[in-house]
Amino acid sequence: MEIENDGFGELSAISQLVDALNEQAGSAVYAFVDAGAPIGSDEITTGLIYRVDVVTPEGQVQILNSVNSPVDENDVALFDDSRNRPSLAQAFVHNATKQKFAVNVNHLKSKGSSCGDNDDDTLTGQGNCNVTRTRAVQALTQWLPATFEHLPVLTMGDMNSYAKEDPIVAFVNGGFTDIAATHLGATAYGYTFDGLLGTLDYQLVNSKMDHWFEDVTEWHINADESRVIDYNAEFKPAFYLNDLAYRASDHDPVISSFYFDVLGDIDRDGDVDVLDMRELLLAVARRQATPAHWDLNFDGTVDRTDVTVLRSLCTKTGCRR
Repeated sequence: MEIENDGFGELSAISQLVDALNEQAGSAVYAFVDAGAPIGSDEITTGLIYRVDVVTPEGQVQILNSVNSPVDENDVALFDDSRNRPSLAQAFVHNATKQKFAVNVNHLKSKGSSCGDNDDDTLTGQGNCNVTRTRAVQALTQWLPATFEHLPVLTMGDMNSYAKEDPIVAFVNGGFTDIAATHLGATAYGYTFDGLLGTLDYQLVNSKMDHWFEDVTEWHINADESRVIDYNAEFKPAFYLNDLAYRASDHDPVISSFYFDVLGDIDRDGDVDVLDMRELLLAVARRQATPAHWDLNFDGTVDRTDVTVLRSLCTKTGCRR
């Protein structure tokens, strides 16, 4: 999400938002990923909020900026944080199943101002700063697999690009799937402009995260509503303002569901027992090709080290032998 870039202290925007969510929930079930200091130099940044009863952060927060960006053939950083807001990412463990995954949130350069003749697309309609956004995605599709090696990854955010434009194509070419476009097809939209529909906000998954995908929808509470009732107080009487969900933004949120199996439940019957151990042992001994979710220690291979991990995950004593 986009939020005021005023750090993570008690009076910061993200802290106050989480406090309000917890008050509404009746208990402290929400928390935010704390990067320790403002992210980048812009007044707006990206943030991550999660439910503590569902997931637990794993490892340190990761940030992609110009300093640690992958580079092009001329040794120039692909990710330009003077135009794109720094990219925020965090690995999590799903509490109930012990499955690990990573979430990455972005806000790429808008089309609202020019980035120069060699960057703006004036020929095919992709608008200002198309090269800046495309290079940022090229950086992300290299940085995310390197930073979260072997993990399922969900990357999301306001990419300021329509679904067939170069940045989204670069995501697809880099191994990510646009889940809304894939599963909703031509009906997918989250933004309107001059009577035309399109998508600017995305959730994209790598193949390992796609394995756990269940469902996706777009919550049409903003794009279809008149800007007269939006959150801006300028140029309108006070009675136009409201605290409803509608027109809380000009973009619609994308909502997705993922279902994780219990880590070690090889046969997917809801427990980890001798049957799972037998199936894994046979596959390792025969050097069979195995699904990605059999990689129980997340090292990119399925071998005897995963058998050792499986013994520690047993929910029935028989498979510990």
